[in-house]
Order: sequence, then structure tokens, then C-alpha cells
Amino acid sequence: MASLTAVLRRANGQLARTSISSSSAWVAGSSVQRRSFRSNDLPTFKSLQDEFELEDIEEYAGDDATGLGHLILRQQREYLNLFRKIELEVPQLKAFRQPFVPPPSDKYLTQRQLWYGGEQHPAEKKAVIVVPVSKLPLTQPSAIHKFKLIAGTRWTRDCPKDAGFSSQELESLGEHGFVKISCEDMTEHGLNLKWCSDVLDRMVTESNDATDSFSDIPIDDRHIRSRDRKQRTGKLHARRAKRPTLGDFPKEWLPKESPSSVVA
Repeated sequence: MASLTAVLRRANGQLARTSISSSSAWVAGSSVQRRSFRSNDLPTFKSLQDEFELEDIEEYAGDDATGLGHLILRQQREYLNLFRKIELEVPQLKAFRQPFVPPPSDKYLTQRQLWYGGEQHPAEKKAVIVVPVSKLPLTQPSAIHKFKLIAGTRWTRDCPKDAGFSSQELESLGEHGFVKISCEDMTEHGLNLKWCSDVLDRMVTESNDATDSFSDIPIDDRHIRSRDRKQRTGKLHARRAKRPTLGDFPKEWLPKESPSSVVA
């Protein structure tokens, strides 16, 4: 490192002397004289190539920082740059302050975004929205049933843990479950959020269409039962702890007529 620095200094000094000799001028009274430029003063590529020969580089004598030392200096320069921004630029942002206004009581759509403190990460572009079905502009019960069918696996009875709703809000919002829509196909978070919003609008519009209510199709909750089975929660896991008895037999399967009338 020391030898490379010395070589660069010699090359810069030679170029400086050449430029001074080629453009030096002095004023004597009113007459100005200039020296002629000599191209031989410029270093050739061969001479510079010989200066950087690996065999001629001197051994490291401990007179310069190591590679790790330069990384530490670079990190300190980055910290200094951030401190300068905090001191000089952050006070200027006070002019853009806006008071926080909580959302109104009739707006319950939440959106979530991941942020890694300024570091680049593929998950930053992902957008997730969660909204309770009871707060959507669905006109009638058949529209709610149709919306659950259209949502498919995006609909759940329980609120997602990362939705951001409080326990007090869940008591009044969980009547018809929640729907969760996410997207990370676009390059920007705003584009993914716009896609989720457009999908939700189309689902609501299609659910309010009374052409076909799909009332004869039951709600498919196999994804909920599968999740409970994997997490060992829910009613299916609770029944595994004890053996089934006659009390567990569904009463709706029993014959409505008495056994004597059936035999007769």
C-alpha cells in the first residue's frame, strides 16, 4: 500500500511539473512570454506500467491501515453523514408536520408493510390488507354468503394476528369473519397495495350482484380445519383427547319416527 501511494505521488508530481512547464508564463512590463510545450515530458503508458509491476512493489511495512481498518473508517464516515443529516436536514422537516387523525369508526380496513430500517429487502414491496366482512358495503345476507365463497381461502372466522385490531374491536367486528388479501408481484409497495384494493372492490361489486346468489353452495372451511389440525387447536383437536361416546352421535342423524312405527 505504501509503495502504491508513493508511485501515485511520483506520477502526479510528474504530471504537475509537466503542466506547469507547459503553461507557465510571466509578465515583464507589457510583454507576455510562454514556454513551448514538450510532449516528451508526459509519462508514457509503458513507464506507468513499469511503476505498477507487482515484483517491484515493496513489502508492507505497517505504515498504513489494514483492509479491516479501512472498513471501520468507512463505517464511521457513514455514521458521520447520518449525524449531519439529523442535525441539518431533519429540523427542516418540521414544516411538513401533520397531526395524527385516527380513522373514523366506519373505516376498518388496515394495511401492513414491512420495513427493515432503510436496508434493501425483497419483502418491503409486499402489501397486506385485512378488513372485517361485517364492515364491507354488502347490501344483504346473500351478498355476505357470496362474498365468503368468492374470497375462498382468504376468508377466516378468526382475525389474523398481524391485522392490528384490538381485543375490544374484535368483539364487535368478528361476526362474519375477516378477509385478508396480499400481493408482492409488483416492483413497488404502492402498486401491490393498489392491486389488493382493486381486487377487494371487484369482490364487493360481484357479491352485490343479485343475478345468482349461490345460496345452495355451502361455505368451504377446509383451509380453517387444516390450519387447526396443523396447529393442534380447534374442536377437532379437542375431541382427540377423549374417546367418542353415544353423546357425540349427531342428533340430526337420528330417525324422526319412532322405531316401533318403522318396524310396523
